[in-house]
Amino acid sequence: SLTETSSEGKKTRLLFDPLWREVLHAGLWSCALRWATLTPVTLTTPDGCPLSNVFPLPTDCVRVSDVEPTDIEYCKQRFPASSWTGQTVATDVLRASVSSLKVKYVSLITADLADELLAEAFIARLASALALSCLKDANAANLLESQYRRIILPQTRYYAALEQRSHKRAYH
Repeated sequence: SLTETSSEGKKTRLLFDPLWREVLHAGLWSCALRWATLTPVTLTTPDGCPLSNVFPLPTDCVRVSDVEPTDIEYCKQRFPASSWTGQTVATDVLRASVSSLKVKYVSLITADLADELLAEAFIARLASALALSCLKDANAANLLESQYRRIILPQTRYYAALEQRSHKRAYH
């Protein structure tokens, strides 16, 4: 359990957040998809050059799925925490030559909001990491990791795609 003070409990707590983020990043989980309209900001670099058309991503953004308008070119950049950006943490932004952007993204939701597909994928990924970390069983870890990568992720991506198509048909 995550509240245990045992060695295994401590290892599980250390692995939980990074693996949760990794699994969220690995798919387009319907329970974690969000839309946001981004407003551009202008930053000035330390050498005085203005950077315009900078769109900070939502702080809970794990991965961008879609950008509207769809016919524009954009690039993703990461600005480190610094006094010139006014950020205390690194900030991910999109740069594009438009006045506003709408993004669909995977949000860093909490585990209690996970649907069955996301929960299954996360459990499989956590099991593979714990097999190596707690049990010191490389064979079991490799088998579980392979099952996660070759079976569970593709299966969940397939069902997520089916779900996306059914939502599009229902709303168009």
